[in-house]
Amino acid sequence: MVTKDEKAKKGIEQFSELIKKQTNVKTLTLVEEFKDLKLTVKADYSKVGPEFGEKSATIIAKLAMISPESIMSKIETDGKYILEAEGENFEIQKKHLIIKRECPDKYVEAEMRDGYIYMDKTRTEELDNEGYARELMRRI
Repeated sequence: MVTKDEKAKKGIEQFSELIKKQTNVKTLTLVEEFKDLKLTVKADYSKVGPEFGEKSATIIAKLAMISPESIMSKIETDGKYILEAEGENFEIQKKHLIIKRECPDKYVEAEMRDGYIYMDKTRTEELDNEGYARELMRRI
């Protein structure tokens, strides 16, 4: 589980055993950042164009040169990213961006209110056998 929210962290830690039991998960790891996630951020032309007019092309070009992590970090902390272009400052908000999240194929991502959940969907013979045993117990 990935969250930076302190209340969410405390709740997850407090109820980790219950979460593991109810979700049939062996281990639960709580982190502030999922290192394997790849973010791509690009300007949403339909939002940038009307708001910034003739400066849009410059803003779009400048945004493309900045790392997505830098942009998103500022937006998450300040609610905006201040972009300097042609001697002017422009306030870029989340609404101005198209954000794409790509996690490796072995994971599945789900969004929660204060973060994200990543589940490793790799199957092993041991996990399959455990699942068959549970299914057998349910039927008996």
